[in-house]
Amino acid sequence: MNNVKKLIVVSILSGVFSGVRGSIFMVVGGRVNVRLRLRLMSSLLTYEQGFFDLTKTGDITSRLSSDTTLVGDQVTLNVNVFLRSLVQVIGVLIFMFMVSWQLSLLAFISVPVITVLSKWYGNFVRSLTKVMQTKLAQGNSVSEAAISSMPTVRAFDAGPTEYREFKGHMDEYLALNTKSAIAYSGYATVSTSLPQLVTALVVFYGGLLVRNGDISSGELVSFLLYLQSLSDGFSSIGYIFSSLTQAVGAADKVFELMYRKRPGMPQQQHGLEPNTCRGEVTLKNVEMYYPARPNRRVLNDMSLSVPPGSIIALCGASGGGKSSIISLVQHMYEQSSGKVLLDDVEVHEYSPRWLSQQISIVQQEPILFARSIRRNIMYGLEGTDREPSQDEIERVARLSNCDDFISKMPMKYETEVGERGVQLSGGQKQRIAIARALVRKPKILLLDEATSALDAESEHMVQSAIDYMIETARSKDGAGMSVMIVAHRLSTIRNADTIFVVQDGQVVEQGNHSELIETDGAYSALVRRQMNVQKKLESQTIE
Repeated sequence: MNNVKKLIVVSILSGVFSGVRGSIFMVVGGRVNVRLRLRLMSSLLTYEQGFFDLTKTGDITSRLSSDTTLVGDQVTLNVNVFLRSLVQVIGVLIFMFMVSWQLSLLAFISVPVITVLSKWYGNFVRSLTKVMQTKLAQGNSVSEAAISSMPTVRAFDAGPTEYREFKGHMDEYLALNTKSAIAYSGYATVSTSLPQLVTALVVFYGGLLVRNGDISSGELVSFLLYLQSLSDGFSSIGYIFSSLTQAVGAADKVFELMYRKRPGMPQQQHGLEPNTCRGEVTLKNVEMYYPARPNRRVLNDMSLSVPPGSIIALCGASGGGKSSIISLVQHMYEQSSGKVLLDDVEVHEYSPRWLSQQISIVQQEPILFARSIRRNIMYGLEGTDREPSQDEIERVARLSNCDDFISKMPMKYETEVGERGVQLSGGQKQRIAIARALVRKPKILLLDEATSALDAESEHMVQSAIDYMIETARSKDGAGMSVMIVAHRLSTIRNADTIFVVQDGQVVEQGNHSELIETDGAYSALVRRQMNVQKKLESQTIE
C-alpha cells in the first residue's frame, strides 16, 4: 500500500514539474521572440537610407516576423524537450554503467558515427535553411508589393502575373524543403538503425556474459531496458538537433541584419546637440552616388550656400539632382566626396534626434500612418518633451488650411486616416503634412515638389499654406527659419532670395528672379517654357 501511495505522489509531482517546465519555456520563448524583434527593429531604425533602397521590404518584414518567430518557437518547444532528454540520457547512462561497464562501452560504438553524421547534417541544414528563408522573404516581398498596390494590379489586370511571381518563389521554397526532408530521412535512417544494430550486439555479448556468470539474466534485461530508454533519448535529441539547426539558420539571417556593418561615415547616435541652430546650410564640392545606382553620379562638384533665415529655390529639369540635395541636408545619404555642413559642422557629426528637430520636410507624396489625424500631425514628437498640446495642433491645422475639413469629420482630430492615408484626398494629406512640418517649429524647412501632384483646387489650398510658411520664415516670428524649395512652378519660386538652377548635378545659374531673367540663360528658358505651356492650357480651356 505504501508503494502505491509513493507511486501516486511521484506521478502527481511528475505532472506538476512537467507543467511548470513547459510554462517556463513558453514564457522564455515569448521573451526571446519579443526581444529579438525589438533589438532588430531598434537596429533597423538607425540604418542609412541606402540600405532600404537596396533591401526589399518583404525581406525585412520576413526577418521581423517569420524568422524571429521560428527562433522563439524552437526555444519554447525544443529546448524544453532537449533538456528533458539530456537529463534522461545522463541518468540512464549512470544506471547502465552500474549494471555493466563492458556492455556500456559496447553500446557507445554508435556515438562517434552519429556525432560525425550530426555535424555534417547540421551544417547542411543550416545553410539550406538560410536559402529557404531567403526564398520565403522574396515571396513575402511579392505579396506585400501586390497587396499594397492593389489598385494598380487590378487596373492592369496583373493578378495572374503577381500570382505566377509569388508561386515561383513558393515552388523554389518547396523544392528546398523537399531537399531538406530527404536529407533528414537519410539522417534519421542512420541515427535510428545504428542503435538497433548495437542493441543486437549487446544482446549477443550480454548472453555470453550471463553464460560466464559475469552478470545475471535479470541485470541483462534491466540493461536492455536502459538501452532502449537511452535510444529513445538519443532519437529525441537527434530530432531536436535537426529543428534547432533550422532555427540557427533563421537566427543567422536575423543577426546578420541586426549587426550589419554600415558603410561610409555612420551618423553618431550620441553626436553633437548644440543649444542653438542658426539654420545655415552649405554644400562644398559635393559628389554623390546612390547606393542602388553606384555607376551613376547624381551630384558633381556641387556647391551652394543657404544663409540663416533665407529662402532659396532649386529648379531645373527632372533628374538634375535637386531632391538629392534635400536628402543630403537631411543626412539620408552620404556624399562620396565634399562636405555637407549645418552651421559650419558636417551633418553626420550631429545626433539624429537633434538633426531631425531642426529640419522639417513636406514631400511631393506625403506619407501618413494608420493612426489618427492628431497623432499624424504630432508624428515624432509624441511622448517627448516637445509633444504639442491640442491647442497647438489645432493652431497649425488652421494655418495649413486643414482645420476646416477636419472639423467636419465625426471624430475630428481622432479620425483614423487609414493605411498610408487612404481615407484622405491628396490635397488633404498634403495639408496635414504641412501641419506636421509646422508643429515641429524647425530652423530649416524643406519643400520638395509639395504641390506638383495636386489638382488645381488642392494646389491652391496647399500653396496658400506654403505661402504662409514662407511669410512666417521672413517675419520676426519665423526666428530666422531657412527655407529650401524644390519646385517647377514659377509661382512657388519667383519670390525666393536666391534661385539655383540645377542641371546634371551642378549649379549652372544662381541669383534672384529678376537677375536670372536678365541673363537670358537656363532659368529664363525654363520660365518661357512654363509660360508657353500655361498659355496653351488657357487657350484650350477657352475653346
